Amino acid sequence: VPAGREAPRALVRGNETETFRLKGDNDAESRSSCSLEPDGANDRVPWWDPMTDESRLEPRAYIRHALGTLAYRGGKVVRDAPAGFAALKVGEATRTPLEILAHVGDLFEWALSLVRGEEEWRDHSPDDWDAEVDRFFRTLAALDEALVADGALRCSWERLFQGPIADALTHIGQLAMLRRLAASPIRGENYF
Repeated sequence: VPAGREAPRALVRGNETETFRLKGDNDAESRSSCSLEPDGANDRVPWWDPMTDESRLEPRAYIRHALGTLAYRGGKVVRDAPAGFAALKVGEATRTPLEILAHVGDLFEWALSLVRGEEEWRDHSPDDWDAEVDRFFRTLAALDEALVADGALRCSWERLFQGPIADALTHIGQLAMLRRLAASPIRGENYF
């Protein structure tokens, strides 16, 4: 986080008029480059360009930026999912959206264990859709809080990104595709 700016402390789930954002101060001076603004401020997520910003974030901040991306894009995918979406099956060997979302929660818990140096994987049996949506944001917040805490990462940031975080990005994309197949596509936007 650039000097003089406060890092967001946790991810919180917004309501109908607010996107999912990293919790922190909302004024321009203290906003972290990886925080997501509430909808309505300017209807755009204020993206930061790591190649031109003179502050050059450390690896931990890049990981937190990826978590902010997951919170925003994941929030778009799970918000207002149609009835029956959780059980949508598009093939014999495919996961349902509910199973995919539960797996994303497993990935975040695994990432948290990696950050703590424990490397523990657990398959979570999916609950209902709303419970898994809550778990998505709860586990994402726990991971973000662990990254904010002082202390060294107990794994390499490259492995953390290439493993659970990249896999979670893949699965959020799958859920977006399944929303379209369920005749309830998410609103497209320019992420650049």
